[in-house]
Amino acid sequence: MEITIYHNPRCRKSREAIQKHEENNINFTRKYLEDNLNEKELSDILTKVGKKPSEVLRKNETLWKTEFKNKNLGSFFNSPC
Repeated sequence: MEITIYHNPRCRKSREAIQKHEENNINFTRKYLEDNLNEKELSDILTKVGKKPSEVLRKNETLWKTEFKNKNLGSFFNSPC
């Protein structure tokens, strides 16, 4: 079985998962902040987990609060992929 963790080094849970797998010599990480997902990859992930884009956003992040919180982001934002 192949697994991929989309790693954000600022996230404690992500760091903990990486540590556990590194202890077992399992390589599976994609640092998505450095290696951005393209639209198809993001759509595929959302489909696999059964979520809409609006359901997976980190809404406590400063970027969300300052740039996007009260804006109309269109139908893609709230529709299933």
